[in-house]
Amino acid sequence: MIRIFAVALLFSASGACAASQCFSDVQVVNVSLGYIDDDEVTVDSGNAVRFEFLTSDGRRYFTTLDWGLNLNDPVGRVMTQALQLAMTSGLRVTGYDHVGGTCDDVQEIQLTN
Repeated sequence: MIRIFAVALLFSASGACAASQCFSDVQVVNVSLGYIDDDEVTVDSGNAVRFEFLTSDGRRYFTTLDWGLNLNDPVGRVMTQALQLAMTSGLRVTGYDHVGGTCDDVQEIQLTN
């Protein structure tokens, strides 16, 4: 099994918390980049990364990369490329929230085939 890891850990002012798994083994169906005009997304001066995915039961959700991992951040660009790879190749994605654990965004993605 091929595994590709794109990992970025961020630490809050109060310290890091244990990772929360936000989604597992999903199919990425859309990656939106730039100035995303949406109440749920921080636009980050036109550098935001939002992606949409399908769960195994066909439900559609979206989330974003953490604001510190967007297009203007080196690790964010790598994670964006990994999401695009997953979308075009059919690799499955699992995502984790390391900051706050609420899954309002993710700081780690794992791609598997």
